[in-house]
Amino acid sequence: MSDMRNAVDDYLEDWNDIKSEFQRAGSSILLGNGASRAVWDHFRYDSLYELACIDDGYGALTSADRRLFDEMDTRNFEAVLSALKTSKLVCSILDTETREIERRYDSIRESLIHAIRGVHLPYDRLPADTKAAIGGELKIYEYVYTTNYDLVYYWSMMSLERHFKDYLWYKGFDPTNTVVWGKATKVLYLHGALHLYRDVEGRTKKRGGEADRGSILRQIEDDHESVPLFISEGTSVDKMSSIRRSEYLSFAYDKLVKHSGVLVIFGHSLTPKFDQHILDALARGEKRSYWIDMREKRSHAPRRVAISMPSGTSSYQVIHEKAQLIRALPNLDLVFFDAATHPLGDPALAVAE
Repeated sequence: MSDMRNAVDDYLEDWNDIKSEFQRAGSSILLGNGASRAVWDHFRYDSLYELACIDDGYGALTSADRRLFDEMDTRNFEAVLSALKTSKLVCSILDTETREIERRYDSIRESLIHAIRGVHLPYDRLPADTKAAIGGELKIYEYVYTTNYDLVYYWSMMSLERHFKDYLWYKGFDPTNTVVWGKATKVLYLHGALHLYRDVEGRTKKRGGEADRGSILRQIEDDHESVPLFISEGTSVDKMSSIRRSEYLSFAYDKLVKHSGVLVIFGHSLTPKFDQHILDALARGEKRSYWIDMREKRSHAPRRVAISMPSGTSSYQVIHEKAQLIRALPNLDLVFFDAATHPLGDPALAVAE
């Protein structure tokens, strides 16, 4: 094991050499798209919006649809669909024609569903052993934070449902009822997810009954009234704006800010342009921990964070990404490890295309 901490070199730890430190009581994990790609490589696409623009005869975004995205300066479907939903409500109250708003809403929604179906792993293709392996690894942690909106990790955690709690009770998210009783890993979807939606009253709920989780994509297709709650893309500023529009997403983000234990970050690029809000949450959390320790007259050691990097990354790229993250998070004690040595990066998890 290397003795260098926050060193700008090309060395990556083996997860097995550091896991005892990062899987102790109070440790948590933050998942990014790389975690889902380790299972299903079709998630490697850069832009769901660009996929939805491809005219393959099955519901591509029209020029009128694309103009809405351009005028709103976003590529996030949730933002555009929410705006159309609000516009329809206002027009209805004012007794104003809504047919064009409805056409745009249906067209954009259909294009979104088609794009998702084109890249998403079918439920019956995800092996039970893979779900059990992922769920078994995640239940070790106190919190699972994830910015992924696909269903692979949701399905995996629900294969061991009693070990996980997501604050989305029977009637949906309730900010006055967030106490988790008993021993369970708490799960927070920082950017929403495909199984989450806002009902007509604005409350965040989740789809999929215990015996019907494989039908979630079909449920989205059949439900024309609710807006799917997930942030598909956009700059960090765009994402933060969407987070603050949602009571549930704001709650999840604030939980990350307040997190004070050791943290593992797996499969996350942490690119400032798209993830500055995540970097800010980590930095603010460290600052908060510092002041709590000073107030309570305790010695303060920088919070330990282990960050994965893809196996096979060039020496130059490892050094570049290390330097970028050390600059962005100077008050954290960062450890970098090879993703392929972690159970969630095990090649055996990959589903053949």
